[in-house]
Amino acid sequence: MYQLLIVDDEEDIRRGMARGIPWNEWGFEVAGQAENGEEAVRIIGEKHPDVVLSDIRMPKMDGIELMQYLHENNPEIKIIILSGYNDVEYLNMAIRNQVTEYLLKPTDIDEFETLFHRLKEKLDEEWIRRRELESLKVSAMQNKELSYARVLSNLLDGYVGGEEEYGWKEEMEDAGMNFDCCMMAVLDAQPVGNEERDDHYQLKQRIIRYCNSREMIWEKHFFLNRDRKVVGIITLKGGSDEELEAIGRCIKEIQGEIGDIYGLALLAGLSGLCGSEEKLPEIYGNTVKHVSSMAPDLSAGQKKTGMLVTSIREYLDREYCSNLVSLEATAEHFRKNPAYISKVFKKETGFNFSDYITQKRMAHSKLLLRDMSLKIYEIAEMTGYADASNFIKVFKKHCGMSPNEYRGLHN
Repeated sequence: MYQLLIVDDEEDIRRGMARGIPWNEWGFEVAGQAENGEEAVRIIGEKHPDVVLSDIRMPKMDGIELMQYLHENNPEIKIIILSGYNDVEYLNMAIRNQVTEYLLKPTDIDEFETLFHRLKEKLDEEWIRRRELESLKVSAMQNKELSYARVLSNLLDGYVGGEEEYGWKEEMEDAGMNFDCCMMAVLDAQPVGNEERDDHYQLKQRIIRYCNSREMIWEKHFFLNRDRKVVGIITLKGGSDEELEAIGRCIKEIQGEIGDIYGLALLAGLSGLCGSEEKLPEIYGNTVKHVSSMAPDLSAGQKKTGMLVTSIREYLDREYCSNLVSLEATAEHFRKNPAYISKVFKKETGFNFSDYITQKRMAHSKLLLRDMSLKIYEIAEMTGYADASNFIKVFKKHCGMSPNEYRGLHN
């Protein structure tokens, strides 16, 4: 279903259009109603509708100002203007702001149906094109990663490569890789205890994706070389001893994180400063010999993980009423990977991350519902829900009744 926002300063007209037109049959759902452009902008920021159906004459911010705002800030949203004025100036303004349709009141149901069927076909075509473009981008990224891995693997073997591979090498250098000031990490996965784990291709690919997506202040690229070892080339900012030590601490953190996520010991070896790409084969050979030299202290890692989760719980206990709190925001706050935060939080607390926040919000909302002076939408906002309807749906799912029913039983 495509999301529709109806904007009109007359409440009867808004409600009449929302309830009297079979939007669902046409492939649309009314996501909200606004009485003027200012309220529409706020709802658009929260719900991101696909289509805005708006009157022209409204207080505070009229339809002309609204379509100008959308043209400048949300050009992907389709705008349909309803006007009681057959004014050439309004029509020209609509054309300049790429309004999808300009309709004169009164508009009958057949005209609406024809328009929205045509609009749905256009939205469907755009959705298909976006999916195709996303697929092409993913394919291009995968091909780029494979090419990077091939170039880096060849460099470890002492082979610079032909013209095509040299082009990829130049692209990597343009992106920030510096083979004249870098260091190398070689990682090897080992099962914890006596359990057998798939520590071969698929597991190592997951480790590579994790390392490449993990936030670091250094440009880095991890890949699987021909020896089926996970190798990382990390570009240094200056090459000082302090920087090398900082990277060592970062790799130790990754060892602990990988251990928590996949239940295995990630052994690591680190090289010193590499001053040229010609030395990469020698550096690799020496680093492989010392892979076990950085075997992680699992007990220390578990203690550190416990302290992290305690900090996360304290953070969530303070921030759960904010509608900005999320797994991604929490991971950014603690400078960790979201997958790692999710995994260790569940392991340490027994709660899924989102369930923990929901339970905190529901407990707080029950206390607020005892205050009869508070409206439901105010309680929703006070417990982290920007949309009251979403709050009602979550409350009913977790408590087995609506907020009003709960309020009636406990007051």
